[in-house]
Amino acid sequence: MLFGLALLYAESGSLDFAGVVSHLSQSEFQGLYLLVGSTLLLIGLGFKLSLVPFHLWTPDVYQAAPLPVTALLATLSKGAVLALLLRYASLAQIQVYPAVIFGIGVLAVASMLIGNLLALLQENPKRLLAYSSIAHMGYVLIAVLLSSVLAIEAVGLYLAAYLLMTLGALAALSVVSESGHEPQTLNDLQGLLWQRPFAAMALILMLLSLAGIPLTLGFIGKFYLVNAAVQGGLWWMLTALIIGSVIGLFYYLRLVVILVQPNVHKTVWRPAAFAESTVLFACITFVLLLGVMSGFLLTILRNIAAIGF
Repeated sequence: MLFGLALLYAESGSLDFAGVVSHLSQSEFQGLYLLVGSTLLLIGLGFKLSLVPFHLWTPDVYQAAPLPVTALLATLSKGAVLALLLRYASLAQIQVYPAVIFGIGVLAVASMLIGNLLALLQENPKRLLAYSSIAHMGYVLIAVLLSSVLAIEAVGLYLAAYLLMTLGALAALSVVSESGHEPQTLNDLQGLLWQRPFAAMALILMLLSLAGIPLTLGFIGKFYLVNAAVQGGLWWMLTALIIGSVIGLFYYLRLVVILVQPNVHKTVWRPAAFAESTVLFACITFVLLLGVMSGFLLTILRNIAAIGF
């Protein structure tokens, strides 16, 4: 990413978005520095967002890192980079460059399909969420490519949903983790509903929202992505979104079934700490409240889009 920025500076003489975009619009000949620099910058952003094929670090880091670190990587880090990408795409008007649309579209489709397919094979909860996040970043790229007012609304809404859902799921997993010991397989969570119903219900809600079940914020977010894809005519990416969402239902519902099964292992989990309960309660409230009444959030996003992202 840094090398790409250096090449863009060498070509345009500017380090701010407006200067680079101005050079793009005025230059009759696009040099090699610009091509290579833009490619390297895209690769760097793809690595940060865990887009296929730059995703290989994600499941290993999610699994090895402590849950608070995993939550930081999965939420704040990706949210910031996605906002950066949306701002750059909006200023550069990338929708007028078919090659750019096709290239980023291929990354998005690959992330949706490969992320969901690999998630089907996972037995570790954090690795499952890692591959799920890869697929969700592919989903949201659909709206980023459009760079319109609707796109800004769709990205903002889906990003808010993703952050809340992922943070809630990881907070629920932290309830069953203590002294550095975390559940290593999905079966380690079997029967959680019967001993820690609040944590289990929170995790079930986040999984259903990640799957896009109605009455959750995840459903509203996917609805806006579908709407944006239809208006932009990105039918091939919309098809991949639908296929990926159907695949995702299998592993989300599989974990839900494990949570509600009897606790045959007689596992005893510790009570949730106050901080964990507070985060879970906040995530549950926002996922349900914004899923039913999302007008407040949409109004904020429209105002942001109106004044220019």
